[in-house]
Amino acid sequence: MEVRNGLFLLFCLYSSCLLAQQSADSSQAIAVLWANERQVDDPTPRFEGDEVVLPFSMAGRLILLEAKVDTLVGNFILDTGAPFLVLNKSWFRGYGTAAMVQAGGITGGASEVMTTMVGQVQLGNVSYLRVEADVIELGHIEKSRGVPIFGLLGLNLFKSFEVFIDYDKQQLKLYRLDKKGKKLAPFFKKPLGQMPFYLYNNTILMDGTLNSVPMRFCLDTGAEVNVLHNRLPKKAMEAVQINSRSVLSGTSNRKIEVLRGNMERIHVGKFHCPMMPTLITHLGNMSRAYNLRIDGMLGYDFLSFAPVSINFVTKEITFWELEETQP
Repeated sequence: MEVRNGLFLLFCLYSSCLLAQQSADSSQAIAVLWANERQVDDPTPRFEGDEVVLPFSMAGRLILLEAKVDTLVGNFILDTGAPFLVLNKSWFRGYGTAAMVQAGGITGGASEVMTTMVGQVQLGNVSYLRVEADVIELGHIEKSRGVPIFGLLGLNLFKSFEVFIDYDKQQLKLYRLDKKGKKLAPFFKKPLGQMPFYLYNNTILMDGTLNSVPMRFCLDTGAEVNVLHNRLPKKAMEAVQINSRSVLSGTSNRKIEVLRGNMERIHVGKFHCPMMPTLITHLGNMSRAYNLRIDGMLGYDFLSFAPVSINFVTKEITFWELEETQP
């Protein structure tokens, strides 16, 4: 598989399950993950106040936020697996330079990615000026979800904040932080558990264990399911209960068969995770693109366990109790 300029794209995983009883299961998984060695400046957010509240809707298990890019307003997927802003070529046909790179997918094949510069991005009352973006065809995501998708809001748009996600209330909050990473707005929830993370090529990585076997996970709000590498040690796979097979499609038309099951005895940092569903497939292409070992991806089933926040100053992910405490 050809990968230029250190760019790797794990993109749009479509999974239609074939259960043991051969009953129909139309579940799908969409994950967008980039590893990119090119340097892009983080855009500087402009806003008033110490807290920004953004309601969101759901397309399947994907978070949709309304945003405005130059003059176009539409739905954008919150995707911490994408390092930068990504625009859907279907809506932004006048954008994109001739400087193209190749993106390779999990099932093989390649997609062309163009780069561009947009004048302004508006997300609620947060604005960014002159934001570099990638441009790629996302029409297949629109078709699978039945809603217009204008693009992806990548990680570097949020690195100045603590990002708080409440799936039950369908609400996202952005908190202004001081130099030590403390929220400047009042916050009255109690933490259930915290875990450290680190950034590599604008990707969130966390160390953990599966059945006491060391693991390196990437965290992706654009992943509707968790994914494990199919070459993990036998001891790790003893904590995974396989219950079905699936057909997985990537950026190209090529399809591969993957396994589906539930994983337990998972720790991320010191946090013990509940049993969660997962796909099992080959992640070697991802590891080669990162130039480091990637054992799995954590998505919706991990993030939706409880209200969760990602603090990009302290490099901590925190799950919070549902109820607020009294000030």
